[in-house]
Amino acid sequence: MRELTSRHLNRLKEVETQRFIDETIADMHSLHITPSYPQEESKYAEFVRLTLKAAQRYGLHTEKACYTYIMAWHIIGSEILNITWLQEILKNEEAFAEEKVEALKKAMNETIANRAKEFSHALR
Repeated sequence: MRELTSRHLNRLKEVETQRFIDETIADMHSLHITPSYPQEESKYAEFVRLTLKAAQRYGLHTEKACYTYIMAWHIIGSEILNITWLQEILKNEEAFAEEKVEALKKAMNETIANRAKEFSHALR
């Protein structure tokens, strides 16, 4: 019997990553929020791949945590990089992934609430 080499393990990881990306794209399409970010649908797979890598750099390694980070980019957009309190939590190497996920959810909720207020004021 042959042993699994690091090349085999790397390929397996690539396949699993691609599966996650494909499922995420399918989920976004089913939610009708693509290509909201980025605007060009042809760049969407690369956006998901890059966002997944960024999530992992922040210590978010579970599918749930990575998916939350991707959703945050959809809802908040590039402003996510300007939310100081959120960036402090995400960059904190001592913070647990669960704390980071909760912070992302809070930032998304705040963004949605602010947009609802803006919309409400625009209707007046």
